[in-house]
Amino acid sequence: MAELGGSPMPPPALRANLDEEVAIADWLDANLRDVTITFASLKQSGQSAKI
Repeated sequence: MAELGGSPMPPPALRANLDEEVAIADWLDANLRDVTITFASLKQSGQSAKI
């Protein structure tokens, strides 16, 4: 958004947030199968995950 508004560089806080979001997305991409299996196992046993 900062770039679209004409700012040549996003403010540092926005860049840090974006970097965190990308890291989370990368982790999920690498671990999606395990996460899905874990949630399915919990659901099947009647438990829930606290996120």
